[in-house]
Amino acid sequence: MLTFIKDILHLVYPNLCVGCHVEAVDGQELFCIECESRLPITDFHSIPANEAMNRMSGGYPFVSGTSMFRFYPGGIVQNMIHEIKYKSQTNIARRLGRRYGELLLQSEVLKDIHCIIPIPLHPVKQRSRGYNQSTYFADGLSYMMKRYVVSDALKRTENTGTQTSKKRFERLKTMMNAFELNRKARTLQNKHVLLVDDVLTTGATLESCALTLAKVPGIRISFATIAIAQ
Repeated sequence: MLTFIKDILHLVYPNLCVGCHVEAVDGQELFCIECESRLPITDFHSIPANEAMNRMSGGYPFVSGTSMFRFYPGGIVQNMIHEIKYKSQTNIARRLGRRYGELLLQSEVLKDIHCIIPIPLHPVKQRSRGYNQSTYFADGLSYMMKRYVVSDALKRTENTGTQTSKKRFERLKTMMNAFELNRKARTLQNKHVLLVDDVLTTGATLESCALTLAKVPGIRISFATIAIAQ
């Protein structure tokens, strides 16, 4: 009987592919076969000197860095990120985190990760959006990697607004003093933490966060994002 009800619901409310929003998929999947075959997946987690690491300016010595997908304008990943950030599709971010977490477990350099830290939004932006998309991605990673999420080690003090159209130098300047440590950060002494964000563009936000966290004695920082902008 339960299966019959599920089949009826699927006919009325089909699970549409996250990439094309047309093809229906099984409830356990995010993408149709066609979109899955065209996903611009990276293998950065297995390459120490990868494009994500090279994107950084060198202001902070990250232990490692990785991104799950390449983000092309108008592509599948852009559609997916838009769903997550602006249409409250937080479950997509969580499920992507689980999928990527399974891959990150294969990374030798990330085996000693102590906890996962999502980059915080400014309170004004979070109230407006209603959620922080990076927290849901972090939750998915946490589930698979068996590492807990620390969401109150950092606070965002500057509401920098959108950074999309700004170049690297402008972003770095804007983000210079955008974060502060909370008391919870003291528990991170001598720990290896994984900093998490949605899209890596110039790296300014990640570097600003890392430089703030670097005030914690003995901390080591790696990062992971859903996508890297091309």
